[in-house]
This record gives sequence, structure tokens and C-alpha cells, in this order.
Amino acid sequence: MTEWIDWLSQYAFEGGMGGLFVLSVLDSVGVPTGGGSDIVIALLASLHPETSFALGLVISGVVGSLMGCSVLYWIGLRGGELGARRFAPNAVTSTRAKLERHGAWVLFLAILARPPIPTKLFIFCAGVGALPLLLLRFFALRWWRQQSAID
Repeated sequence: MTEWIDWLSQYAFEGGMGGLFVLSVLDSVGVPTGGGSDIVIALLASLHPETSFALGLVISGVVGSLMGCSVLYWIGLRGGELGARRFAPNAVTSTRAKLERHGAWVLFLAILARPPIPTKLFIFCAGVGALPLLLLRFFALRWWRQQSAID
């Protein structure tokens, strides 16, 4: 597994903004990347300290993350309960109950929290429960999290 993560991070690093975009999509969909996009952003930003390049990195990471989260939400929406069986049943039940009770605030807090909070599980369960999202607000939060990785 570590060979996969090393290869993926190297690809993203050498690919610049395009590689970062692909890595961000994969990371947000749920493919294990070992925090690769955060590392790639930090390395590329340190090598190219120009503001315009840093802005391009942020945009590339954010758009990739948005697309990946949208795919994961859609998988939950289309896969429904069948897809939820892959996760631990107790975790899915607990997460769905929290989502039904508090709605988008649960996603907000899951996105702001640092690991080990399973953000992907919350996004997936939001799709399973067909939680109506104000997607713009949701994506703005993902951007904020990606932005904080640069600091």
C-alpha cells in the first residue's frame, strides 16, 4: 500500500497543478492517498512561492476536492443502503442518525475536524440519506479545509 501512495504522490508532485487535481479527486472519492494532496501542495508552494502559483494550487486542489466529494455523494445517493453495507453498520447507523437530526451542520463539523473524524463517511451517508445540500456552502467548506493545509 505504501508503494501506491509513494507513486501517487510522486506523480502528483511531478504533474504540478494537474497532478494535484487528480490526487485531490482521488483523495476526496475515498482512494487512500496518505494525505498526499496536503504534502504536494506544501512542497509545490515552497518551490514556487509566487502568489499566482499558490493561487493556482489552491484552485486546482479545491476543484479536484469538490469533484471528488460530489462523486462520493452521488455514489451514496445511487448506491443507497447497498453501498452503506461496506462500512461498519453501527458507524453508518450512528452517522445517519446525526445527519437526520442536525442536517448540514454535521457535515460542517466533520469537514472542519481533523482526522480521525471520517469525513468521507459523513459525505457518503449524506448521499445515502439524500440529504439536500446547499452544495455551494458545502464546497466552500471543503475549500477552507484545503486552504488551511497550505498555512
